[in-house]
Amino acid sequence: MKEVINAYRTACLDLDEETQVTLINCILRYYILNNSYEQARNFLSKSKYIENVSVHEDSRYLYYLGRINCVNMNYSEAFSNLTNCLRKAPEGSPGFIATVEKLQMIVELLMGEIPDLSKYNKLFQVGPYIMLLNSVKKGDLNEFKEIIERFKTFFFQDKNYNLIQRLRLIVIKVGLRRINLSYSRISIKDIAEKLNLGSEKETKLVIMKAIRDGVFLAKINNDTGVVESKEITDVYSTFDPQKAFHRRIQFLNNIFNESMKGIKYPDNKSKKKKEDTLADEDEDLGFEGQYLDL
Repeated sequence: MKEVINAYRTACLDLDEETQVTLINCILRYYILNNSYEQARNFLSKSKYIENVSVHEDSRYLYYLGRINCVNMNYSEAFSNLTNCLRKAPEGSPGFIATVEKLQMIVELLMGEIPDLSKYNKLFQVGPYIMLLNSVKKGDLNEFKEIIERFKTFFFQDKNYNLIQRLRLIVIKVGLRRINLSYSRISIKDIAEKLNLGSEKETKLVIMKAIRDGVFLAKINNDTGVVESKEITDVYSTFDPQKAFHRRIQFLNNIFNESMKGIKYPDNKSKKKKEDTLADEDEDLGFEGQYLDL
């Protein structure tokens, strides 16, 4: 690894951009394979990746960056990185695209959103992830645990097992939202039984956190131990439309910025050289300083 870092320093001194981006991806890949995400983040803070040198290297870099951001719980940035990665990914690499989209599915779930199943059905070896997604949509904690135990080795091979473990809280939130839609008043004990959360004290803490995070509108009556739901009369009085517009605007701005970076403009030197060539041609033809009277 020390030799690779020394080679990267040499490439920076020689201004060899193609070698720089290749070695950055090699270093990040080494850190990720060894689960050294803190070292990878420190390396990213001290290095500068040069975009548009190679589309394939850009795609790899965005995938590594998305995985690092996901591990560090920067889910919005990770989702943006993975979306741009898929846009730049080569079409002849179905294995790489499947790896990226599996991670993107997990990131989208961790953001509290439900991905569209139609775009994942054609992926390679995606069956366990589809089952996992369905269990999250149902809010069924028992089914979620069974799927994790059943495909534990498969998730470990994809290096997504630790990230999938974080989905437990999302499953609980989805289950609470479904209960909130079905019952106007329900006891904490019944919620604990339906979601298999264990003790009532733990269930109460989970409900309080979900209410604070805006998962659903309700209040807890401490005297009776009952959760009383509140009806949403107007969705536009919440922050949901604002968040949706923000995501769309951010996505369009990212596409615009990427397209602007991809545009190549002629250098000033080549422009000046072209002007000098035209002036020499006019001089050879005897047209220098002369104008035609029309």
